[in-house]
Amino acid sequence: MSNKKPFPIGDILKWLCVILTIIAGIYIIDSRMEDRINEKLKDPKVLSKIASLVRPSFIFNHKGNIISDSGGEQFIKDIDVQMGNRGEPKIIIYPKEHLNSAPILECINKDYYIASERINKSDWLFKLTSENVVIMGGSPKNKELLFRLEIIK
Repeated sequence: MSNKKPFPIGDILKWLCVILTIIAGIYIIDSRMEDRINEKLKDPKVLSKIASLVRPSFIFNHKGNIISDSGGEQFIKDIDVQMGNRGEPKIIIYPKEHLNSAPILECINKDYYIASERINKSDWLFKLTSENVVIMGGSPKNKELLFRLEIIK
């Protein structure tokens, strides 16, 4: 006869309960974490912080005044906006640190062709030409021009 005792059914049920409890616990923890993450992603402060880290940008006017900041202002030392004779601005961006790529500049309330070039090793010059200047040779005067600058990291 062998001295081997049969594995009692009670021990099997006990281990099965332990395993099921662990699986249920993991599921509950995962579900609660997912709910907390979804709740945080609905918070405007968290979304603003994520946007400022992923796509830092800001809006400024033709006087160089920053109107709205979405994390981009921290990268810029100064902005110089020079209005030309025909209302065509030249914008110089002075970054706090070297930017490998030109920032993305767009005019919010007027159509411009925008050309960028690096000057002084780290500063960026943007030359804006209005479609009206190209087509008709003149440009209507706007009271305030708004620009959006996105920093490419």
